[in-house]
Amino acid sequence: MKFDGVDDYVAVNNNLGIFGNAAFSVSAWFKWTDALCPTNFETIFGTTQINSTGQSLILTLGSTDCRPTLDFWNARWRATNPLQPNTWYHIVGVKIPGLISTTSKIYINGIEVPGAVETDMTPNIIDASPVIGRLGVVRYFNGSIDDVRIYNRALSASEVTQLYNSR
Repeated sequence: MKFDGVDDYVAVNNNLGIFGNAAFSVSAWFKWTDALCPTNFETIFGTTQINSTGQSLILTLGSTDCRPTLDFWNARWRATNPLQPNTWYHIVGVKIPGLISTTSKIYINGIEVPGAVETDMTPNIIDASPVIGRLGVVRYFNGSIDDVRIYNRALSASEVTQLYNSR
């Protein structure tokens, strides 16, 4: 799916069934086409906008620094290293119950990447409808997103690698 970064997105009418402090994994292939890093977070996948810390589930590309982020609305785990535009990446965000700092992981192309928490907490996710390519009425994605998958469990490292290699 191609997104123009202005108003394109895909809305899903059914809720995820992921709520509270549940385990989950979200994976997608993506390539963003901005010449520079986004000036705002560009959303790959997210639940409908909830304006309270810890209540959303968002997989995004970080603002100004091109770092992938697993975001729970103002409580984030961010990869240390930036990604490059115009390159296809396979991303998987994995979370098990507990504090973001000790239970969150991001994998890029089948490999767990180092990162750090920006605001630590135990999420209390509100079950909501997912959206691909934007969050709320902002954070539109500029590029392509493909093969989005949501799991109601934490994938193991070997499962993530297998998922990456299956493409």
